Amino acid sequence: MISDLLIKFEPIANQQGLALTSNIHHVDYSLYGDSAKIQQILSILVSNAIKFTPYWTGSDHVTTDAF
Repeated sequence: MISDLLIKFEPIANQQGLALTSNIHHVDYSLYGDSAKIQQILSILVSNAIKFTPYWTGSDHVTTDAF
């Protein structure tokens, strides 16, 4: 899910002069819930990170951790 999200937003980040990176910890875990809603929430978070990071100021980073 995260990898697909990064692929979707990478061109948008590049247009803003940003590098979109990730650090995904491959841990076996389950997340119970509406996958479409979870995808929507993650998309909004990444979109806002890109939108509100000033042009050419660096990178946005996505990290996952088990909680």
